[in-house]
Amino acid sequence: WRQYWKEMWPSYGPKTLIPDSDLEDLSKHISKIFCIEDMRRYTRIVHWSYISPSLFEALQRI
Repeated sequence: WRQYWKEMWPSYGPKTLIPDSDLEDLSKHISKIFCIEDMRRYTRIVHWSYISPSLFEALQRI
């Protein structure tokens, strides 16, 4: 992901795209997340359509 971020959004850092608070909220509610749209209520992710599929895949591996 990091290399992709750097190429796609060079002025953003990882915490700009997905803040730590969002990751904490996702981890607290992981048992309630069954699809990409379920993540939306726990995050304020910038560029949702680009980032959410990869993030959801990562959550499924946990």
